[in-house]
Amino acid sequence: MALGIAIGVARGLAAAHRRNVVHCDLKPSNVMIDPDGTAKIIDFGLARVAADGAGSAGVPVGTPDYMAPEVWRGEPPSRRADVYSLGAVLFELLTGAPPFGDVAPAELRQRVTTGEMPVLRDRAPEVDPALAEVVARCLHRDREARFADGDEVREALERLHAPRDHAIRPGEHPYRGLLPFEASHRGVFFGRRSEVDTVVARLCTESIVLVTGDSGVGKSSLCRAGVLPAVLDGALDGGAWQVLTLVPGRQPLGALASAIGDPELVSRLRETPALLPRELRRHAGDRGLIVFIDQLEEILTVSELGEVTALDAGLAELAEGVRGLRVLATARADFLAGLSVLPGLGRDLSRLLYFLRPLPPERLRDVIVGPAAAVGTRFESDAIVDDLIAATAQAGSGGLPLLSFALADLWEARDREREVIARGAVTTIGGVAGVLSRHADAVLGGMVTADRSRARSILLRLVTSKGTRVRRSEHELALDGSTPAALDALVKGRLVVVHDGESEPEYEIAHECLITGWTTLQGWLDADTSDREKRERLAAAVAEWVRLGRRGDATWQGTRLDEAAALDPASLSAEERAFVAASRRMARRRIWQRGLAAFGAVVLAVLAYSTPRYLAQRDLAAAVADKLAHARSARDAAHDADRKRADLAAQAFRQFDDVRWDAAEALWKDMIIQRDAADRAYRDASGYVESAFASDPTRADVRDLIGDILLDRATLAEGAHDRRLRDELIERLTYYDADGSRHARWTAPGRVEVRAPPGAAITLDPDRPLGTGSAQRGLSPGSYRLSIAMPGRVPVHAPILVERGRELTVEIALPPRIEDVPDGFVYIPAGEFLYGNPDDANRLGFFQTTPLRRRRTEAFLIARTEVTFDAWLAYLDTLSRREQTGRLPAVSKLEGSLTVTRDAGGRWQLELSPQGQRYTAAWGQPIVYAGRTHHAVQDWRRFPVLGISGADARAYAAWLDGSGRVPGARLCSEVEWERAARGADDRPYPSGWTLGPDDANIDVTHTRELMGPDEVGSHPRSRSPFEIDDMCGNAFEWTLSEQDGYVLRGGSFRHDLKTDELSNRNQTAATNRDIAVGLRLCATPPLPR
Repeated sequence: MALGIAIGVARGLAAAHRRNVVHCDLKPSNVMIDPDGTAKIIDFGLARVAADGAGSAGVPVGTPDYMAPEVWRGEPPSRRADVYSLGAVLFELLTGAPPFGDVAPAELRQRVTTGEMPVLRDRAPEVDPALAEVVARCLHRDREARFADGDEVREALERLHAPRDHAIRPGEHPYRGLLPFEASHRGVFFGRRSEVDTVVARLCTESIVLVTGDSGVGKSSLCRAGVLPAVLDGALDGGAWQVLTLVPGRQPLGALASAIGDPELVSRLRETPALLPRELRRHAGDRGLIVFIDQLEEILTVSELGEVTALDAGLAELAEGVRGLRVLATARADFLAGLSVLPGLGRDLSRLLYFLRPLPPERLRDVIVGPAAAVGTRFESDAIVDDLIAATAQAGSGGLPLLSFALADLWEARDREREVIARGAVTTIGGVAGVLSRHADAVLGGMVTADRSRARSILLRLVTSKGTRVRRSEHELALDGSTPAALDALVKGRLVVVHDGESEPEYEIAHECLITGWTTLQGWLDADTSDREKRERLAAAVAEWVRLGRRGDATWQGTRLDEAAALDPASLSAEERAFVAASRRMARRRIWQRGLAAFGAVVLAVLAYSTPRYLAQRDLAAAVADKLAHARSARDAAHDADRKRADLAAQAFRQFDDVRWDAAEALWKDMIIQRDAADRAYRDASGYVESAFASDPTRADVRDLIGDILLDRATLAEGAHDRRLRDELIERLTYYDADGSRHARWTAPGRVEVRAPPGAAITLDPDRPLGTGSAQRGLSPGSYRLSIAMPGRVPVHAPILVERGRELTVEIALPPRIEDVPDGFVYIPAGEFLYGNPDDANRLGFFQTTPLRRRRTEAFLIARTEVTFDAWLAYLDTLSRREQTGRLPAVSKLEGSLTVTRDAGGRWQLELSPQGQRYTAAWGQPIVYAGRTHHAVQDWRRFPVLGISGADARAYAAWLDGSGRVPGARLCSEVEWERAARGADDRPYPSGWTLGPDDANIDVTHTRELMGPDEVGSHPRSRSPFEIDDMCGNAFEWTLSEQDGYVLRGGSFRHDLKTDELSNRNQTAATNRDIAVGLRLCATPPLPR
């Protein structure tokens, strides 16, 4: 049970860290256990976006018992500080008290920063030692020795939760050397759990994911032993999937056809690359299919151009999104520039990339120790492991392959009786740094002289001129009859590996680190650079010559033939020598053909001179027609994707409205795929039609089609809330809208009908009378505010959002009488508005809200200001002393404290410490913020009441209702709150789209050192469209969540612009008290009379 809770908390922290959010105040009261036993982190009130330092140094932030040593010292919070807090929470979960729970508050800082951490199992001996070790690492005083983030803690805990799949038996070899891990090695594949989860998550939303990174970083192993097995286990949307694996080689389409088992596929795809999705879908049947392309860079280094072109076009089709099809690929980072210029794949390459980074030292430890432990073997001491980690780090980007090779040799040199890898084993193999070169040289040294020479030739032919590996068949490597002996020795020495080819085995150097780290091979390559490039060009030409049936017109001549003839014949294969000979024969034959060619040129010139001009015009018209056909086809595809997008969005919104967020988010992901597909198709259509216009600028129909597509794209961008792209497209539209019809459609007014009670005066603010009782107007798209006035009735403000071409009906019911609305409350009429956040990148991870969508509330009342200390203490005066004690505002946290007590005369007094500085004021005395240039003298009785819990807030509302002071008083729902703050449109702040430092009380208003609450109503420039104060900054406000429980809204005086945005939701517990949390009330409006 405890381990399950620990994993749940770690998963929540990992999710926050992946979205670049540091919690800053993780503690048991911020962990909520669902009815199904799932642990979730709540109360992100102190959270902040992580930067390089995750914030600025200053006053410590957090709760003392759970704060990391560096936070006590005033250093900025970080992911590793959160990890410490998580460790303290887990320590308390397992022992019943935090690590230093028995230390007096005055001594806590000294003990945490300099004292020894208590040993968990001394307090709870029954705890699993492995779990205790995870907690101890979280609590390490040196933050660099802790787990780097929540993901690493989650991975360590999940590894304890269940035995590893596909475990191998004791005594079996657990290390792979230079060979990549495969699915069968999952039981000994360590250190990459978070990366596996991330790539799987990317595959849930992306059709293609390209894993890239330095040579030797472990790209292939990550995919083969991590991602693909996870997919087969149902990690990808829980569905049933199958996997096709291929390496491009010289003929990537052939490799794909071979994997599928359909030799005819090559010709079909060469002719029509767009068939690739359909062919894969047909092969997949009723299951999903993931195609794994390892070493994709081979399409740049060894693959035939014709097949590369077809494969690239087919992958571009897949990138647009095909349900049930995914492509996972690997490529070295130094080939990304070449991949980026491919016409298909290169277009969206940056979106497809996942950069795999080298393992940090703490996870290298898992790579070293984990496989041995999985088969019952251990290292003699931590010092051996530390030395291996240091040597690996010193080796740089090639360190991991060297480590893997060294570990394989260490395993062979282990003490088999004790099953221990001792210090002597490291000495035996010579350490990490030289183990690979020494081994490779030893393999060569064991050959006879002639075989060493043949091995050199073989190895040189397995390296391209760009320094990458290439696969070649035995036939291609058979330079003479004795080659197999040298080849067999290289394979047995693990310098060369064998793969199953289409018709015969294929050979490849075991790893790139042999090319970069073996000094002998490096010397050979440096000496052979020029000839290797020539042989590579020759090999490509020979392959094409053979494919074309050894035709004479596929041979070489001139300089290329001279280069080939100068190569050592002994370094060439039989086919290469035959090609050179055939080229020489054709060169002689071409000599006498030149005269005939010259004569033919004269004839062609005469024919060209006599060809009518209309031929050129005909060709131009045909070319333009072809481009227009492609453009219209792409536009049709975009329209189809856009229709699917709109349907999925509508379905998702319905699920959000029913508070089925998981189902809604799944639909929303599908919507994004269709939206992106529509965008790509529109861009394709733009490319084709603009190319046609460049060919023939006189065509009015082409100009019109450009205008139509620009308008389509602008509409899609507006729906995605991409204002920058929308405005750019509309600006371009000016040049392609000769008759102005498209601009007229874009600026078409919306129709607004207002239905108010008879006699109500309707005004369009600021001062445009529309009529009495009812009105109709056409208004340009945008935000407006209606005002309705009736004698004896409360004034009504009704913000509206007018959209082009849309008919909007605004119905205003009879407002309450002035005397029926409590003082300080504003009447909000029934109406619709935009709720949520349009930024999908931050919407879930930071704001914890839904996509922007239209919603509606019924009429309600809301207080113009937050509840003040004055009002709250008046409430406490009506309670018994015992009840007062439970409802007194009180906060005691390191980031701020607050107490309210009575002085000797029985008057209330406040002691406030918002950011280190302590202020005390009795009833009627002001708080003076020394050092402020404005808002320095404050009547604290007019501060928003702070330090009250959600339960306190509900009790206060019930008292107001029951006493008749505010009939129907209650906490606002979060939907009501957002409408009152926002009006009708998608503004992020109550006053609009920007917020100045003094428009509201936020972290930069008075500087961090002088921050603190201001009197309510002190910042009228941030007043909402309903004339409500302080809905941004000053104090978070308690509201009721749609998903049950409580949500804090509105930001506070100590939070930044992003945290203070209106759509930001902070789920929290009813018992939470904080110096930055206050209350605003709503009420049910009285029945009209």
